[in-house]
Amino acid sequence: MKSKTILMTAAVAMVAGLLFVQMGWPGTPACTLQTASAQDNPCLAQDATISALQVEVLGAQATMNAQAANYEATIAVMEDGSSGDVSGEAAMPAPGNALFFDDFDDNETGWSLFSVPEGRVSLADGFMRLNSNPCARLWVPIPDLTVGDEFYAEAEIRLGEGTLQSSSGRILVGFAVGNSSSDQYHAFVISNRRNRPDNVVLIDTVNQSFIFDTEYNVDLINENAPVRVGIGYEGGILTLYVEDEAYDAAPVITHGEEIGLFAVSLNVRADDPLDCLNAVSTETYFDNLMVREAR
Repeated sequence: MKSKTILMTAAVAMVAGLLFVQMGWPGTPACTLQTASAQDNPCLAQDATISALQVEVLGAQATMNAQAANYEATIAVMEDGSSGDVSGEAAMPAPGNALFFDDFDDNETGWSLFSVPEGRVSLADGFMRLNSNPCARLWVPIPDLTVGDEFYAEAEIRLGEGTLQSSSGRILVGFAVGNSSSDQYHAFVISNRRNRPDNVVLIDTVNQSFIFDTEYNVDLINENAPVRVGIGYEGGILTLYVEDEAYDAAPVITHGEEIGLFAVSLNVRADDPLDCLNAVSTETYFDNLMVREAR
């Protein structure tokens, strides 16, 4: 409020100065030589000077009024506990509201890290690492987080070095949504095979089936560099994204509100995609996991 008082005091002082110049010193006689030119008549010269000063003072007063209004708006924004443009236009919010983020530099989140016959979940070198044994599915829900009718999750995913060279089966990695206590969920993943194009696969563990299994003539995920993989749910439609590009989508009624990371190695046979023939161990690294309310 101190700055506001200074601004208002300056305005009052300048207006008072203007009135003082216009009225003249007490007892000063009015100018009576109106018919002479300004060059010969000092009164006209004085009037011209006063007029010029009046224009400058009015301009300065308008500037101070604008500054005072901006000051008032700034104070209102600060008192409201928000930030943004004070010109009267509302700031545009970021897409969706952030629900969760983890760069895996530590375990402040409280992840369940374990080693069981199905595999091992660990933090290593700033990554979440899922090592799943042959045909063993690892689903690791995000601790203390549930999602609603709309959400978007994304992570950087990379396969462990040498994983593809040692595998003759299918390595599926990505996200799962459902209920961990009943082990019912949908897994929306990328399927990678040695020397074969990648597939986008949606698995329903309740029905033990692939909802779809779409082959793409590209490498969607590999061992060389992390790839951003996302899963979005809106209007009952589940969509998988790779590097912000939508690949496959399907209408889904989820089995629960938990979301987490997923990895499994399975068979390559089309007649029984969930069979364990030729399955091998997998190693998958996740980083910069983010979840928000909407895409």
